[in-house]
Amino acid sequence: MNTNIDNKTKNEFLKKFVDEKYDDLLNDINAYTSEFGDSDFTFSLLGNIFYNTKKYKESIDAFQNEIKISQENHFLPYYNLGRNYERLGDSIQAIKNYLESHKLNPNKFETNYNLAMIYAIQDDNIKCEEFFSYAYNINSQDHMLIVNYLSLLHRLKKYQEGVKIAEKAPKEIEKYFQFTYNYALMLYEVGDLKKANNENEKVLNYVKKVDKQVYTDCLVLKMNILNDSNENKKAIKIGLDILEKDPHHYATLKSLSTSFAHIGNHHASIMLNRLSDGNIRFENDKSGVINLFLHNKDKVLLNG
Repeated sequence: MNTNIDNKTKNEFLKKFVDEKYDDLLNDINAYTSEFGDSDFTFSLLGNIFYNTKKYKESIDAFQNEIKISQENHFLPYYNLGRNYERLGDSIQAIKNYLESHKLNPNKFETNYNLAMIYAIQDDNIKCEEFFSYAYNINSQDHMLIVNYLSLLHRLKKYQEGVKIAEKAPKEIEKYFQFTYNYALMLYEVGDLKKANNENEKVLNYVKKVDKQVYTDCLVLKMNILNDSNENKKAIKIGLDILEKDPHHYATLKSLSTSFAHIGNHHASIMLNRLSDGNIRFENDKSGVINLFLHNKDKVLLNG
């Protein structure tokens, strides 16, 4: 075993790695280790080559060997093991190794972010928030972190905190419509209807042709803003337009129920609220009941 490797050889190996000359580099490493023995550096390099070439099991072997022979208890091989296990879909081992890496160095952004994302997939909101918070304190300007953190805070109903983070975000982040949409939702929840509407309009103008689902979600948010601004007839028109394309859109039915309640049509409000509950059975076909609204759309808009 050779734990030391001269700087000249290191630099030559690293240059080939950066240039992605992996086959040449593997030959060089094999030749070097045959003469001088293995080192933590060569195992680390092998692990990264195998990771970059999607040979994750070989990469795991290399990083485990690095840990075995290393004279330092370093965080990086554990982080790299976490990445490999994550690629293989083994979240248990990924978390175990990321946490070991975090224990040795809690200030690596990627470790915290990756842990947060795994916990998000597992619906562990408490752990997810913990590691998003760590990551945010390390780098509050990372775009994807802010997008995902904001989405989590909305799910947790921590709207004020979400608005504060959004307002500190770099201007360029607006290219991610998910960010602007979540920001608009947060603003609506804290009662800033004017600003919520402005942010929501930005998303509406962009997603109409690129994401029909988000476009519909934005229209529902617009309905909610109109309802809270006592412009219920405008909200009803938008809602009925949505139902023509998607008669079972839950959030639209809910918002329409509010619209009709505000204008005093409590019978329609109650019916729409019941229609939005998939667990309630109707004597008549559910689609047929909704179609009654759509066929009488003009009368509904005229009379409420």
